[in-house]
Amino acid sequence: MDFCDMGSLADVLNTSLLRHHAGKVAMPAILHCLLEVASALHYLHSIGIVHYDLKPENVLLKSSTIDSRGFNCKVADFGLSNIVSDNSYFNKHAEGTITHLAPEAMQPNGKLTKAVDVYAVGVQGLGTRRVSRAAQEVCHVNRGAI
Repeated sequence: MDFCDMGSLADVLNTSLLRHHAGKVAMPAILHCLLEVASALHYLHSIGIVHYDLKPENVLLKSSTIDSRGFNCKVADFGLSNIVSDNSYFNKHAEGTITHLAPEAMQPNGKLTKAVDVYAVGVQGLGTRRVSRAAQEVCHVNRGAI
């Protein structure tokens, strides 16, 4: 197991590590992070594991002297993970971080597949505070229906 000495992706999203000198977001660095997370998910899904709680807090950073960002991303926290095959699904009541849950995860007896992780990567890709706040408001309004 790698020692991830630089905290989580959530810790650095608004720091200079992911910004240009002018203060603008360094999209190449963010896209590189998303690519690393997607690559990790591809591997997990190839061996039948669905993470089910993918969010910036669960992407840990390991320092790197060869990466231009100064770190590599590592997917962590498999406490809510499940094993599924390509043609199967699991029923589960909504768990995980509500702002990163796929819509089907919020349905009673929803059929959850590897797609829930893909959705979470998309949410991370959009990951602005505005999107996060909007998702929280929608989830708060619909929570009684879950």
